Amino acid sequence: MLAQLITAGVVLPLYFALHICEVPPVPGTRKMYSATRVRMLFPAIALGFLLPSAFLFLFSAGDAASLDRKQIIAAAWQPFPVYVAAVYRLLCGSTSYMPTEASEDTSTQLRTFPHLRNVYMSSGLLSMLAHWAILVPSLLTTDAAYSFVHVFVPYPLHSYLGVTPSTLPSYRLSIRLLFQNDWLTTMVAAFIFFGYIRLDTQKLGNWMLHVAKWTVLGGPGAAMAWAAVDREEHINSVRLNRQFSVRYL
Repeated sequence: MLAQLITAGVVLPLYFALHICEVPPVPGTRKMYSATRVRMLFPAIALGFLLPSAFLFLFSAGDAASLDRKQIIAAAWQPFPVYVAAVYRLLCGSTSYMPTEASEDTSTQLRTFPHLRNVYMSSGLLSMLAHWAILVPSLLTTDAAYSFVHVFVPYPLHSYLGVTPSTLPSYRLSIRLLFQNDWLTTMVAAFIFFGYIRLDTQKLGNWMLHVAKWTVLGGPGAAMAWAAVDREEHINSVRLNRQFSVRYL
């Protein structure tokens, strides 16, 4: 458990430090990426997230695995955002010799948007499937330990709702609580990051309604994927408007 707490304390600051280095305050001035670099996102996610997740389920599932082994594997899985960023850097470096469409021309850069949108939508679909794979059984199960309340409702609220204590071992409850807190912290930070761009558009209320809708339909991962696509569309709109204004001045 200490190993997991350490990774939780290291991953989030490092993850958002990477964002600060990569993303400028003004969205329309963000560094433009070629389609070749955007295509590297799919293999980066596969190697940095899907592969560690496969190890998480394959080597820590079942009662045969020791507690230490489960905690070590879970702790090694948690920094997956850093893994994805590191693999993406390596893949982009390996393709630096290839001809790209890198250009400051906005129309050229807008061609990368469909690739980026596909990455976000695929990630959102994967998150939605994972969300429903946990949500549906929690609504149908007869085992209270795996019910909706025990899986999705934070434990500090259980006493106010009159929920009976779970029969699961304490270490599994602690791990579940840790992941709940991790996801809650990441989700709130990500929504602030994506919602900040809407502060100057007078459409923040409408944006929040869409986020709430996708959270209900597909979980927080699907909502963040939609917010990411919406952010890219807004950035492209800012670039087009700037290009149009400069052209006709």
